[in-house]
Amino acid sequence: MTYVANRHPDPDAEQMALDEAWALGCTGRCSTALSMSKSILYAAEAAGHQRLIARSCQDSAWYCFQLGEAQDGIEYAQRAAALWKGLGSPAFEAQALSIKAWLNLKLGNLEDAIELAAEARNIADLSADLRSRSLAINVIGVIFWMTRQTPMAIYYCGRAVELAREAGDLTFEGWWLINLGGSHAEAAYLAQENGDDAAAAISMNAAIEITRQACELARKLKDIWAERLCLTKLAKYSNGSDNFVAAEAYLAQYRKIPGEVDARGRGQYLVNLGRTLVSLEQYEAALIPLRQAYSVARTTNNVETKMLSCLYLSKAHEHVGSYDLALEFHKLYHGLNQQLSAERTRQNARMAEIRYETKKLRTLLDSEVERFAEVARSLEVLQERTHLLAVAADTDALTVPIQSKKAGVGVSRHGDIATALCTCND
Repeated sequence: MTYVANRHPDPDAEQMALDEAWALGCTGRCSTALSMSKSILYAAEAAGHQRLIARSCQDSAWYCFQLGEAQDGIEYAQRAAALWKGLGSPAFEAQALSIKAWLNLKLGNLEDAIELAAEARNIADLSADLRSRSLAINVIGVIFWMTRQTPMAIYYCGRAVELAREAGDLTFEGWWLINLGGSHAEAAYLAQENGDDAAAAISMNAAIEITRQACELARKLKDIWAERLCLTKLAKYSNGSDNFVAAEAYLAQYRKIPGEVDARGRGQYLVNLGRTLVSLEQYEAALIPLRQAYSVARTTNNVETKMLSCLYLSKAHEHVGSYDLALEFHKLYHGLNQQLSAERTRQNARMAEIRYETKKLRTLLDSEVERFAEVARSLEVLQERTHLLAVAADTDALTVPIQSKKAGVGVSRHGDIATALCTCND
């Protein structure tokens, strides 16, 4: 499908076209949605319709995210955020900033992602828009997931799901459930690394159950992009639970889904298929998808997919007797694993540093608030004394009427004021 926008666009008609593109993006036809959004963007630019430009930029940024085109997506998101800010639309500004934060995270720009996510969260909270808050909090959860801060990841991703439900947005609910499942899976991997098999099993079962919910919702919404993502992750989690037959069944379901597949998604599917076949001891068959996964990962520069394809290519080649190739791929795997581990260690260290800095600033802020309160209390006492002195001056015995002196009023009143001042001094 090719959409050509009118050179003199009707804003209402183009908004409807953007809604149609969004519906396509939400049902897995991301490339078509991006093409439509770009076409509307060009027409809106020619006509100078700022809101249309902002909306089409923001939607294009999201489709780039779905397609794994992070750098292009960042440029669209940046432009959208600036336009929404100028138009006084904080809810949409927060959404654009959240998308930009997520795209930066995809590129490994952790500090930029954290800064943008925090800004998006603040603006979203001020806007009180549920969808914007849901998206912003979800991105914070994903940052915690990617930096292996799993308790915080589970909390934030879970809260994002709750907000999506409050907003009545089933698409957001399904997408955020995928991230909540991923956070539980990460908790399982950490438990395995620490030798806690019982905790690992509990977390992995939670990951599988939540991802199944997301998959059912994706099917209900006919969101083939999300359904494919769910099935790939379910296969991965089943492999992690040594349930290789279930993993193969999920991948078989994946193959039955019609329509376009983005390169990133295809790479993830292929590496999971190869891993499953290796686990089922079908080594010759495993070599085909693993070679394809390695090729796709080199094209997309997906380090994790490249690393895993090298690991399972090494194992498959070893079992078929190709020891030279097995050693070569093992060396590649080792180098990539060190690279990824070093990057994660750096990210985790920076995350800990940021959390420490935040805690220190919060403590400083609390002390400043306390100091300000003390100054305010001192000012209040000073104002009270000033008032009493003013009253005393107005009622001094030398200035009261003569008839009052005769009645003894002036001396009595002055004595009361003096007593009050003495009380303040005490």
